[in-house]
Amino acid sequence: MLTVPNHPEYPAAHGAITGAEAAVFAAVLGTTHVDMDIPGFDPANGLMDLTRHFATIGDLQRQIVDARVWAGLHYRFSGRQGIAVGQKTARWALERYFGRA
Repeated sequence: MLTVPNHPEYPAAHGAITGAEAAVFAAVLGTTHVDMDIPGFDPANGLMDLTRHFATIGDLQRQIVDARVWAGLHYRFSGRQGIAVGQKTARWALERYFGRA
């Protein structure tokens, strides 16, 4: 468990950021199948040498919600709501500034 940060629990901000990024990836790439690798922290050795693979945008979103719940930072509902807020925000911006969602 991590130290609880001094920001609101609901909605989960990390979920909102990831939800927005995921919606933009899907719009720009034209698919939710992304096959991306993201490097990250490996708690076993304390280094940034662990790579996670995400086949779809949904995999990425589920992982971020799970990670925040497992770390004790958010409730699952807050993570899912954060994802929804991010998706709505991205769609709004894509429609207004780029003519697509």
